[in-house]
Amino acid sequence: MSRRPIPHRLLCLGLITLAGGTPGEAAETARNALFAERITLSNAATRRVEGPDATAGIDDWALGNGVICAAVTDPAHESDLSDRGAVLVDLGHCGRADDQWTTLQPILNLSQSTVVPVSEIEPSVTDDEARIRTRGVLDGVEVETLYAVRREPETALHITTRITRLEEGGRFFSYGAVVLHPDAALRPFHARRADPRDSRGFQHPGGDPSSILSMLGAIVPADLLVWLGSREMGPPIAYGLELILAERTDADGRIRPVPGFSITGPSYTMAGTLARPPWLGSSEVLGALGLAQVPFMDLGIGDSLHLERRLWVGRNDDVASVTDALFADAPGLRARVEDPATAVHIDDPRGRPISMVRPDPQGRIAARLPPGRYQLRIHAPGAPETRVEVDHPSPSGELALPRIPTARVVLPRGQPMRLVFRGETGTPDPIFRSDGLDLRIGGETGPSSLESGDVVLVGGPGDPTDVALAPGRYRVYAVRGPEHSVTEAVLEVPTSGRVTLEIAAPARLFDLPDWVSADLHVHTGASFDSALPPTWQIGAFHAAAVDLIVATEHDRVVDPQPAIDALGLSDALIGVTGVEITSEFKGGAAPFSNGHSNAFPVRARPLRNRGGAPQAEGRRLRDVWAELRAAGTPILQLNHPRSSPDPADNQSYLSHLAVEGRPFDPALPLTAPVHRHFVEVGPDGLRDLDFDAMELLNGSNQPAYLRGRADWFSLLLQGERRTGTANSDSHRLGEPAGLPRNYVQVPAPGQARQTRTLLEQVRRGALFGTTGPLLQVRLDEARLGDLHAGADATLHVVVRAAPWVPVSELRVYVNGTLAEARAIEAPASLQLPLHFPADGFVTVEVEGEADDRYAAVAPGFAPFAFTNPIFVDADGDGTWRAPGLPSAALP
Repeated sequence: MSRRPIPHRLLCLGLITLAGGTPGEAAETARNALFAERITLSNAATRRVEGPDATAGIDDWALGNGVICAAVTDPAHESDLSDRGAVLVDLGHCGRADDQWTTLQPILNLSQSTVVPVSEIEPSVTDDEARIRTRGVLDGVEVETLYAVRREPETALHITTRITRLEEGGRFFSYGAVVLHPDAALRPFHARRADPRDSRGFQHPGGDPSSILSMLGAIVPADLLVWLGSREMGPPIAYGLELILAERTDADGRIRPVPGFSITGPSYTMAGTLARPPWLGSSEVLGALGLAQVPFMDLGIGDSLHLERRLWVGRNDDVASVTDALFADAPGLRARVEDPATAVHIDDPRGRPISMVRPDPQGRIAARLPPGRYQLRIHAPGAPETRVEVDHPSPSGELALPRIPTARVVLPRGQPMRLVFRGETGTPDPIFRSDGLDLRIGGETGPSSLESGDVVLVGGPGDPTDVALAPGRYRVYAVRGPEHSVTEAVLEVPTSGRVTLEIAAPARLFDLPDWVSADLHVHTGASFDSALPPTWQIGAFHAAAVDLIVATEHDRVVDPQPAIDALGLSDALIGVTGVEITSEFKGGAAPFSNGHSNAFPVRARPLRNRGGAPQAEGRRLRDVWAELRAAGTPILQLNHPRSSPDPADNQSYLSHLAVEGRPFDPALPLTAPVHRHFVEVGPDGLRDLDFDAMELLNGSNQPAYLRGRADWFSLLLQGERRTGTANSDSHRLGEPAGLPRNYVQVPAPGQARQTRTLLEQVRRGALFGTTGPLLQVRLDEARLGDLHAGADATLHVVVRAAPWVPVSELRVYVNGTLAEARAIEAPASLQLPLHFPADGFVTVEVEGEADDRYAAVAPGFAPFAFTNPIFVDADGDGTWRAPGLPSAALP
């Protein structure tokens, strides 16, 4: 895809001021500078590693050699997997702002629950090395790790780990280091240099981290693991973890090698070793016999493991930028391709993965490889895979690769829209921006954050001018949002050449001056589970005609305004800085985790660890709420509280209530024993229950909405008024921006751009959520979130929808009970007289069945909208009294 370059974020580059000398001497001095020290306010500008995934801040620990820079968190700072720190969180080239590293989390026995608490961290610098040493003890096992950079090799972080049994304790059978890459934010590659027959490349067997048996079954031998970053996120980068030495030393001095292995799942890779060689079978490749012995392994007192690894940092988003360092003395393979977005896989003649290389902007590819015969698999955009066998080195110096014919579609210009391409008459749906890796984990594809069948146009100079597309027949839809039409065009694409897409821009059908569309749960590549550049995501929301977004990166506070400004959209889009408090750790005061929650607005503090995000692992929610309230955060939203009914789902707070391990029961009162921890008051006067909003509809998960609605109604009936919201939680371009979304009522003319006023409207429930239908609802003159006085009133409902949004049913609920259901077609209006014998509340839903057009532009969604309550003060005394649970629900 051809895209004119635009800045996608503002980078704070750490610059080292050098006094005296020529520029060349200054550069050489910086290149050879070794440092290892704590990050402080005075040195943060030069010691923090910069880049889209930069995490460390003041009080963390930095080291570098002037070429690569790294950071290890302080033990007091939680990690992505634990309430403890002292883990490697940042790694990149000094001054290049290319850090896309997530976490290297050491664990014992293949379990997230056995994280060694680090009690010591110490920096030191010698003439040839800068290092940070960490030490901790768990169950009688001491783990000491040394992170070091040297003058040579200058692009490798050396990691030395020694594990020693000091005293009796729990069994220790395995040591592992977990690298996170949720949603394939980093793209994992597996190799075994000792025997390439065991190399898996980008095809991984997969393993479930909640099951040790599943993890054991996913073990494969490995001595090289590579993770590719995204060039769209910034300067391209790759990381390669090379196992150099893994051996066991017994207390009697006997030394034996131990096998190294890896396990790769959809969100992580674990690089590990066993505590000893198997008693029976191979000590290198663990078959069924070897795996059966693993749980019985251990270290005796005085026994130890010694591991030496190098974590290489490459300057391109390909495997070759790592393997070139390992094949440094080998001849270079050179060739040229037409499309710089091509990926070239390098296998041995039997198809076993060796490396993979991407071209430079001029289409030139280069990789160092030992002499021999290789099979190249060429993945070019809009074309099927091409295979070529070559002898290396080539007598001519540069390989002559076959020309791959492709067609390019010229895109419309000047108007914001999302173009949805769907194949017809046997033509498959296209995938744009594929990275060409064909990543598969457990047999399932792992799409990148950029892959989708859509093309987003912002309407500005940075829009793509054309796209590569395979030959065939396509139907193309131009979409903006619920207020706009959808236009269509049929496109015939030849085998090669250029064809122009002629399609009209979506027209605005409805003017909604009293409403602001808002998505309160938005992610970009600043989250550990996304590689979506901020400007790309901002552009997608503008193309979807969303008015306000809340940036809620996982455990990282990032201001969206620089990306909005970079696109020139500050007059069109309101950006609010928030954070998603993401609890993955099960322990401490929250043995079942705290689920996920949003807090907004919050203040970004770029020099702090994670931008100043609050620590939540192992804490009660009420304590996190208290910290945020004290900092002035007005809105706390419980995210996807029932995305799954499974109590083991740590993302769904109401499925386990953090402490109970049992779900919230909407049929029981809050005073029931199962809800005790939910409602008990903490030292700051707050409860876990004291959030402001519940995300009822998250993405297309309609079953979760129904589960969450039952919880919401139960809370409302018991006097706990919470706003119900609908958000996209989008991480990838394949997830439509702003679907679903909220429409927030503007209280008075001229207030549509007043952020504080709009957020207050969110807090009081003056909004409806929708995947397409548009609602106007009032009870006499009372609007959403208002209090109506009087026992009798008429409910007025107006339903509008664009022609592409089917609507077939309207439902009215009084006190959470269905009071009226009618078949309708939009546009429609309803006046329904209601009588309230006591105080209560009214909500409205509309729904339709997705037809072919709706399913094409919003796959997996159903046309649906719901309102927040209008409350009723039936006796008119000015006080709303909750109706209470139905008597049948009470014990």
